[in-house]
Amino acid sequence: MSKAQTVCFAYDQHTGFRFPDVIPDAGDNLPVLGESGFRKTTLQHLIASLPRPKSGRMGLIGTVLHELSSARLNRFRGRDTRQVFKINISEKLTHA
Repeated sequence: MSKAQTVCFAYDQHTGFRFPDVIPDAGDNLPVLGESGFRKTTLQHLIASLPRPKSGRMGLIGTVLHELSSARLNRFRGRDTRQVFKINISEKLTHA
C-alpha cells in the first residue's frame, strides 16, 4: 500500500506546492488524472522517491521512504517496486 501525507515539494525555493493526502486501501488502483502541468509526473516521481519531498511522509509497502538512506532506498526500489513512466511517443516520432 502507498501513502502520502502532507507532502510538499519544491523545484526551487520559490516554487512549491502541496499534494493532497492519499491513503488508499490495499489493492486499490488510483489513476492520477489532470491537465498538462497538473504535477502528475512529479507525484509519480515522489512515490518512486526519485526526489525527496521537502516535507510530509511518503510510504510504500509499509516502508517510510524518506527515512531510508540512499543505499537502502536503491535496494528497496530494485527489490520491492516497479514503476512505469509515461512518455508521449508522438513527440518522439519523426516523419520519413
